Amino acid sequence: LGVLKNNRSKVYCMDGDIFVDEDAFMPFYNQYEHFGERFKLAQVQGEIIEFIHEIHDSFKLRKKKKDDTTIFVVIRNFQFLEIVKMMMKGEFVDENEYLDEDYISSADETEDPFDFGVGMTSAKASQGPTQMFLQLLSEGYAYGIHFILSCTELQTVKENMYNGDNSLAKFPERFIFDLSDSDAGLLIEGVSI
Repeated sequence: LGVLKNNRSKVYCMDGDIFVDEDAFMPFYNQYEHFGERFKLAQVQGEIIEFIHEIHDSFKLRKKKKDDTTIFVVIRNFQFLEIVKMMMKGEFVDENEYLDEDYISSADETEDPFDFGVGMTSAKASQGPTQMFLQLLSEGYAYGIHFILSCTELQTVKENMYNGDNSLAKFPERFIFDLSDSDAGLLIEGVSI
């Protein structure tokens, strides 16, 4: 809510609770409807991939200094977001399994200006959602794209954020609650509780 009070900000929310029990949590998110397009909530797995594409397109504009809004990507209850866990580990995600036909056909209509009928593919087609996600996680902060992640299970963090790309290292600020010294030491080096 504090972020959205700034008219030059946008929030993309992926909440694992929505995928577990949508009815219980939608009344909370319905309060954000008055922010319009500045607040987006993923309600199906395919929308997460659409968000990644949309944020990555904005990232490319920001590199050319054509967009200056601040974007926050909120990943809440990470333990229930299977597709995000796959991307966090650097695993391949076949977006065709998650996206609906309308979105795929509209993406196919965007022609590559360098494809002269010789079968070349565009850079967008060759970069999948996992690569886009990891690039946003690594470089996005320099262009006003910030990630906020919450997880209630230490095991999920260990299994999905250490393996592969070690994405935990890309979160410079970490807050931990209710963990022993040895467990907390996995998340914050040299911590004393």
